[in-house]
Amino acid sequence: MLTSTQFILVGPMLPLLQPRVLSLVHTNTPSETSFDTTVFTNPLFYSASLSNIFQGLAFFLPFIYLPTYAHDIGLNNAKSTLALSFLNISQIIGQIGIGYLSDHHSIYIPLFLSPFFSALCTFLLWGFAKSFAPLIIFSILYGIFSGGYSVLYCRFATSLTSTEELRGVEGRGSGVERGNQRATGLWLYSIFDFQRGVGNIVGGVVSGALVKGRVVEVSYGAGKYEWLVVLVGGSLFVSCLGGSGWFVKDRRLTLRWRRGKEGKPKAVG
Repeated sequence: MLTSTQFILVGPMLPLLQPRVLSLVHTNTPSETSFDTTVFTNPLFYSASLSNIFQGLAFFLPFIYLPTYAHDIGLNNAKSTLALSFLNISQIIGQIGIGYLSDHHSIYIPLFLSPFFSALCTFLLWGFAKSFAPLIIFSILYGIFSGGYSVLYCRFATSLTSTEELRGVEGRGSGVERGNQRATGLWLYSIFDFQRGVGNIVGGVVSGALVKGRVVEVSYGAGKYEWLVVLVGGSLFVSCLGGSGWFVKDRRLTLRWRRGKEGKPKAVG
């Protein structure tokens, strides 16, 4: 039944999908499988990595602890399940919205907005939620703002490997040669996915040590979950710093990187 439902909902959308990485002319050259190491000199790689690791550290924790949190504040199993369902379903809206935003605007904008509003939802809604209504509101908003973050990986990769300048900056294009653009993009996607996985593992270990004590419903985070809420919200605030480059008018680091690239990029593989 679930498989049939997914096919009916997703199937009609498949013809509308378009590749984000431009198609390359096939040539039997070593560059097809080589990785351009000059992407590691691009400030965008480090700002995206900072954001990605801390977002990965915090993202899944509400999904893990929301049912037990709902139970501890006195909600029944049906309401606990409903809150988790809204948290999952609302991610669809977030993935569409953030994907659209990243395709039509600077990558720094969703890189900042997604974790920033996720952090606000955590601190202002989850921490103070003592009944069903505010918990549902948190589930919906958190799912929208945080659920679509992973769709940015493609934009991270294409921005770092594009033969054009990063969106919003004038000048001649610089980036990875077209011959190894695809291979480098795939490697970058894998690196970002790995970073997220590391964050997930660390977040799971740390959260297990923070959730302790007894439930005090009148306290922030119901007492028992106070430091968990602080961990999630604080990590997401750190994550949004990766998008702070959007607010920097003088982009000296990015310009220095572009001007410093001379000759052909070094490749390994």
